[in-house]
Amino acid sequence: MQCSTRLLVVTVFLGLYLVFTAFLAKVEHSCPTLEQLVLLDENKPFANALQRMASAVNQSSFDPEITGPLVKLGIDLPAPVPDVSRKPPIPAPTVHAHERLAVSDLLRPEYAPNNVFYVWCGRRWFEFHHYLSVMSTIREFRPDNIIFFYDEQPVLDSWMYNTWFDELRADYPFFRLWQLNDADRKEACSDQSATVNQKFINGLLTYRGGIYVHESTILSRIPVWFRNHSLIDAIDRDTGRGFMLSQRGIPGRNVPVDDILRAKEYHTLSVRCSTVTEYVKAYRKPMCVSVSEPFFPKDIWELDNSFGRLVRRVFYTNPDIRRPNKSYDQLIPNIAHIVWLGGGKMDFLFYLCVLSLVYVAEVDKVYIHGDAPPAGPYWDRIKSNEKVSLIYRDSPGMIYGTKVDIISHVTDVWRVDFMVRYGGIYVDTDTVFVKPLDREIRAYDAVGSYDWTYWNPPFPDTINFGVAIGKRNPSLLARVPEVHEMVRGQGLVVERPSPAVPDQGTPSGAGRDQSPPAGDLLRGEVSPHLVAELSRRERAPYEFEQHQRLVE
Repeated sequence: MQCSTRLLVVTVFLGLYLVFTAFLAKVEHSCPTLEQLVLLDENKPFANALQRMASAVNQSSFDPEITGPLVKLGIDLPAPVPDVSRKPPIPAPTVHAHERLAVSDLLRPEYAPNNVFYVWCGRRWFEFHHYLSVMSTIREFRPDNIIFFYDEQPVLDSWMYNTWFDELRADYPFFRLWQLNDADRKEACSDQSATVNQKFINGLLTYRGGIYVHESTILSRIPVWFRNHSLIDAIDRDTGRGFMLSQRGIPGRNVPVDDILRAKEYHTLSVRCSTVTEYVKAYRKPMCVSVSEPFFPKDIWELDNSFGRLVRRVFYTNPDIRRPNKSYDQLIPNIAHIVWLGGGKMDFLFYLCVLSLVYVAEVDKVYIHGDAPPAGPYWDRIKSNEKVSLIYRDSPGMIYGTKVDIISHVTDVWRVDFMVRYGGIYVDTDTVFVKPLDREIRAYDAVGSYDWTYWNPPFPDTINFGVAIGKRNPSLLARVPEVHEMVRGQGLVVERPSPAVPDQGTPSGAGRDQSPPAGDLLRGEVSPHLVAELSRRERAPYEFEQHQRLVE
């Protein structure tokens, strides 16, 4: 009985709810038009607000459905008027620090001339830290002129690694060379060492004005308004490292710098460049860092401190640590490429190479590129294998306008061409795989192998490109042909010239205790400084992975 009563109550409630809902659905709701809304006395503030808004932004900001009724009701809307007070957008900062400033802050007649001076004494290599010094002045000042005084031009090492000086001359339009005459040479480099005489620096700045920078000094931050000083002295009198900035006419060739610093009529500043260790520890970073030991690009790739960020910003324009990225969306093609030029008998090692690709690396296809097939009993055993294919390709004879007679120079160019056009695995004929390629290796854009036995200072390390693995058209390797052309005639596709300077020994820091993620991905006979140039163009210094135990 109680259940029947409850059911009746629920049924009646639901019925009433449905009837009431249906009634509400039939009621017609009408919103007032814009005219009605504005004419209502209580909505006068709304109309006034519309008029003020229209005056503030101009008529073109309103839809015609709004402007029409408002004009009808006597609400005047102003005609569109160009906003002359609106400033143009400020461009995004570039690789030059001062470009984020307004032009009026850069062009001031009271500033010291925007000239940068270097003085080079002695017959020496122009190394990476010297290059960073010059590049730091370009990043900070974008100088009108960089004038490089020298008694003897920097020399190139026999392996053509230190090409930094030539790259500066090619890349920066206002990098000028100025050979010292006999009198200036005696004054600037009087002790026949790399230390520059302070008297020569004083005379140079007095005559021209600007900033002198020591070859081992890297600028960190120099506000543009510092050029308003009469003199800024940051030279260590013991080592000669640092910099000095001055207006024209100051400090005077024979006037002690300390006297100018003490003189009240001049606006001067005395600062000190830090060592690398001091720079890392400093809370407020100094203006400059004096580098006492040479180092290499590989030494800064994963240097996770403030100095590492500084030099990566100077060199790569990006202070971040870049690491190889893996992508499993598209793996390295499971195919292999071998070059065989001139025909001839397949030896046992070549035979093992092909077998290891088919049965150990388990590739889908082995393509042998060349102008004639191999011969002999070993070739007869595998030529009918469905995974082995011959691809006819003429020997070029000439690359970038240079005659090529050495097969290894042809393969230097071809192997990159294979990676760019097809992807997969390139191997020399003396390569034998001892284990298959796992999926993780094939997820990288490009993979190289470390050379255990072939090392030539001043190269810090060597990557043996006798095995190269990569996806089709990887971003890094796609730029290699550009660099091949850039360095033609310097040892890539022609015989290496005789040494330009006797070997200076192994520079400090050139040991083999580290294996770079990208490395100088060349063999001994290949181009100088390939990866450094690629990374500078690509702005991705080491999107490249290496595996040391891939092959034996």
